[in-house]
Amino acid sequence: MRYYNSLIFISFLTSNVYAAPPTIKCWTNESGVKECGSAIPPQYASQGHKEMNTKGEIVKQVGHEKSAEERKALVEQEQKALESQKHSKEQEVQDRKLLDLYPSESDIEAAKNGKLESIKASVDVTQKQLDFYLLSLKEAEKTINLPGLKKEEKVKLETHIVTLKEQINKFQQSIDHKKKESEAAIKEYDDYLLRYREIKRRVMSEKMSAPINKPNSTTSPKQ
Repeated sequence: MRYYNSLIFISFLTSNVYAAPPTIKCWTNESGVKECGSAIPPQYASQGHKEMNTKGEIVKQVGHEKSAEERKALVEQEQKALESQKHSKEQEVQDRKLLDLYPSESDIEAAKNGKLESIKASVDVTQKQLDFYLLSLKEAEKTINLPGLKKEEKVKLETHIVTLKEQINKFQQSIDHKKKESEAAIKEYDDYLLRYREIKRRVMSEKMSAPINKPNSTTSPKQ
């Protein structure tokens, strides 16, 4: 029995030795006045507080309980961070493709010039067709006004003129579309060139800031 009591007594002493030192909790009341005590009143529990030891040193800072608006803002912030990270990874993939496709600036310029030449050739062909139909329309409108033209011939010419105008309109729309395509191609390849230069500057900057591996001074030179 004495042995059992001794164990209880030793256990009690040990628990006191390793017990955490007492702390003082400080909060701000509804009047903006700082108050301190061993426990925080329930009405101030969600506002956050500081905990100090007996020496007056702050040992813990407990944040206030976040409101619904603050929690929503945190969620939105996390979503934006994830989207930014996703965008960065996608941009990295696109950058690698760009460098693989165009090893140099001259390759980008050559690709742009090739694209523009192809569009110009298509426009030239369509323009020749348009000129032919415009000339045909001019002749048809001149003919339909000739005196003594039979009624059935005039009807045929009117139908022909309508067809010519429809085709002319299609050719003109095609040329306008090709011109816009040319402008878009210029912007596309100019953007490629700007991005290419930006990538190269970043790579060069990373190389310049990379630590230089100096040779080991303890290694004796070969004879």
